[in-house]
Amino acid sequence: MENKHIIQDEVTPLFAIPLCKTSINPVDDEVINYLKNLEYKPHLYSNAQNSVNVHVLDEPIVKPLRDQIYFKLDSFMHNFLGVDRKHKFIAETSWMNKYEKNDWSGEHAHANSLISGVLYLSDVKDTGNINFHKDRSWKNIFTDTVLPDFTEEAGLNVYNANGWSFQPKKWELVMFPSHLLHSVSPNRTDGQIRWSLAFNCFIRGPVGDGASNVVCLLYPSAAAEE
Repeated sequence: MENKHIIQDEVTPLFAIPLCKTSINPVDDEVINYLKNLEYKPHLYSNAQNSVNVHVLDEPIVKPLRDQIYFKLDSFMHNFLGVDRKHKFIAETSWMNKYEKNDWSGEHAHANSLISGVLYLSDVKDTGNINFHKDRSWKNIFTDTVLPDFTEEAGLNVYNANGWSFQPKKWELVMFPSHLLHSVSPNRTDGQIRWSLAFNCFIRGPVGDGASNVVCLLYPSAAAEE
């Protein structure tokens, strides 16, 4: 007898980690040249360099980038993650990264931040992918010690992978929870510098209600209030 009851399987990615990959419109070379000519120092987690200025998005000349980043950040938080629009997210720190030949960045996360992001300002083929790593304490079905082979058809996906890698493109913007471990592969080119602008964001204003109410009083620059 034919079974008339059709059962549809449903798999739900519980407690998924949201990562947004988008892009912005190009800006004038004047803005990019200003950022490239900032003063640089050794990077904290690598042998690369980052800018001494850790508030580059607050600079008036960078406004064309800042406006687009905030537009994409608002869309990510409000349209995709469903955060109430009464909450405002501000880039409290922002800096430039400079990766020359063989420069890399080790596995790390960003402290004192909710959302982090990186905007790519150069063509980055072979200058180092950005890699995301599953926290060792977070278990799905598979672990580092029990990892079966997967079919060619299925491959690695968001359900079974312990890591994920992107080869970013110029003007591409990647945003992710600040606690998500990530790294940058070595720059394998000769003479091609990998330029990127990174930022850390925090929520501002009242969070919660009643007895659980918390007010986040962070002090923004004038640019952040525009």
